[in-house]
Amino acid sequence: MSPYKSPSTIIRSVKRMTKFIEGKHDNVSSISLVMLPQIHIQPDIKTLSFTKQESISILSSPKLLSLTNTVQTDIPPDCSQNELPFSNDELIRRLLQFEDDLKEARKGYTEMKALKDEQIQILKNQILTLPAQILSQ
Repeated sequence: MSPYKSPSTIIRSVKRMTKFIEGKHDNVSSISLVMLPQIHIQPDIKTLSFTKQESISILSSPKLLSLTNTVQTDIPPDCSQNELPFSNDELIRRLLQFEDDLKEARKGYTEMKALKDEQIQILKNQILTLPAQILSQ
C-alpha cells in the first residue's frame, strides 16, 4: 500500500474525526482556535574552546601464541610414550584411512540413494499407468 493519501481522503478523515469528537463532548459546541501570547526564549550561547590532549602511550604485552598441528588423543595419565597402543605416525595414518573410508561410504550412499530414487520413479510411473492398463483389459 502506498503512503500517498489524496487531499480529499485526508479531509474526509478529518471531518469524520471532528464529528466523532463533537459527539463525545456535548459541552463543546465547536472546535475553536485560540491564539496564545508569544514568548521569547533567549538562546543559550555556548563558548567553544580548543584544548590539547595529553599524549598517552600504552605498551602492549606480548602474546604467547603458537600455531601447531596437534592431534588430540585420549592417553591415560599413567601411560608413558612406550606404553601407547600406537605411535603418532600410526595414529595419523589411521585417521587418514578413516577419512578415506568415510569419503568412500558417502560416495556409496550417494550412489545407493540415486538408485533408490530411480526405482521410486519407476514405481510411480507404473502406478500412474495402472488404471489405463486395467481399463484396456
